[in-house]
Order: sequence, then structure tokens, then C-alpha cells
Amino acid sequence: QLVEQEADYLAAGVANLTNVISVDTVLLAGDLLYGVSLLAPILEEKINRRTMRRGILPVRVLPSYSGPDSHVQAAADVAFGRFLMA
Repeated sequence: QLVEQEADYLAAGVANLTNVISVDTVLLAGDLLYGVSLLAPILEEKINRRTMRRGILPVRVLPSYSGPDSHVQAAADVAFGRFLMA
């Protein structure tokens, strides 16, 4: 039930993102990796059901196994840093 609720929250945000810009893959990182095998398929289904591009270009949800030395930055961190914490 907790995984389902987390997927609902994430799907709402990601679906909105895919309605604004063309995104075909979402990478899960951080604490979400602990439940990626449960969360990813549920999240993928919920995103693809909500997006306006339904059936045209499905969104895939994959784990990101970037280590601590990786220079990959989460989109949410960028948005919070530029627009909400400025």
C-alpha cells in the first residue's frame, strides 16, 4: 500500500513533466532504489496512464546506479535550487 501511494505521488509529478517536455525515460535514484523492483512497474503504468501522450511515446522507469562520484544531478534538485530556493 505504501509503494502504491509513493507511485501515485511520483506519477503525478512525472506525468506533468512529460506533458511539458519530451521525456521517454525516468531514472530512479537514492532511497527509491531499495524498492525499485516493486516501484518501477507500478510507476511506469501510472505515468503512462496519466500523460497526454498516452499510447504515443511510453515512458520507461529505470534504476540509476550512479555512485557517489557521479556528476548526475536529480531534476528535482535542479528545480528546487533554481526556482524555489533562489
